[in-house]
Amino acid sequence: MRRLTLVVLSVMAGLGGVLVVPATAVGAAEGDDGSAGTDVWATRYGGADRYETSLQVAEAVAADADGSLEWVVLVSGERWTDAVVAAPLAGSLGAPVLMTPPEELRADALEYLERVGVSKALVVGPDASGGAHGSGRGVSAEVLDALSEADITTERVTGDDLYATGVAAAGRVTPGAMGDLGPTAVIASGEVFADALVAGPFAARGIHPVLLSPPGELHAEVADYLSGAGIEHVVLMGGTAALSDAVEQAVKNLGIDVSRVAGSTRYGTAVKAAELAEDKYSAVAGRTCFANDTIGVARARVPFDSFSAAPLLGRLCAPLVLADPGDIPDDTAAYLDAARDQHDAVGLRVFGGDAAVSQAAIDAYLTGEEPDTGDGEAA
Repeated sequence: MRRLTLVVLSVMAGLGGVLVVPATAVGAAEGDDGSAGTDVWATRYGGADRYETSLQVAEAVAADADGSLEWVVLVSGERWTDAVVAAPLAGSLGAPVLMTPPEELRADALEYLERVGVSKALVVGPDASGGAHGSGRGVSAEVLDALSEADITTERVTGDDLYATGVAAAGRVTPGAMGDLGPTAVIASGEVFADALVAGPFAARGIHPVLLSPPGELHAEVADYLSGAGIEHVVLMGGTAALSDAVEQAVKNLGIDVSRVAGSTRYGTAVKAAELAEDKYSAVAGRTCFANDTIGVARARVPFDSFSAAPLLGRLCAPLVLADPGDIPDDTAAYLDAARDQHDAVGLRVFGGDAAVSQAAIDAYLTGEEPDTGDGEAA
């Protein structure tokens, strides 16, 4: 087994951009046979709360775009269903998904938008009343007013419920092809966030609309969209408990090919999504897209740390795998092991603070020691 060099980068949002704390190395970069081992680089996006974490990720998107952005996609920090369907829309615009409290535009978010030159905002989801749109308040009119006062033009993308909102977001993009599988959309359960979350990076990269459906049947508006949008291939996220055989058959009855991505756990489903995406997209800067040399890691049971992850990971051609606060589960560990076997260096992008995916859990995985299995709390 290889011994590793772990280099940890802490990323903080600050005035003037992203501040990276100098790295420190732990362990030895040497294999058991005396050969050079694998360096593992961990960059963490973890603020004092979910909004600061989202802003840190948005800062990284701006940095990757040379510090200048035209668009932002804004979502409520209380509604994961809006965040997951926003990912391909953000990808199509080269924009971050930025989380906001329902009732206010924070001063740090406004400073960021002005500094990077954002002039246009799409707000995904209903207003703050929520109602039939599902749990959690949407973005209020007060937030749109604050954007307008900053000379940022705004438009709301929403529907009558969470499923129709996904369709409305899908209607704003031209679906891209997934390799030779043709124009592709993603369907995930509107009741399970993890499956939709891990589809986000390749959905943002390939511009594949993310649509939500009830588990037991294909939502009528989703079916209508698929019929009219020229979709030839659907990625169905999760097993039959998430989306039933009836949903799969309804998609096939439309003459559309289906790839079901399902592991025995949410961790396994994330790994299978990562494997599906590899080699499906054009190379970037001489490296294969989704080739697992850069990998996102997020908490499996709380979505708020990684609301904004998909557009950044899409830009980096990096998949998203899942962990627990105090443990790297077996499916995730096996995927990381395979990445370390294939590459001289592997970069981890960790979403959330130590309560989300602890440094102790990462260290324990790398050293093979028994991890701390504390669950932590949401930021």
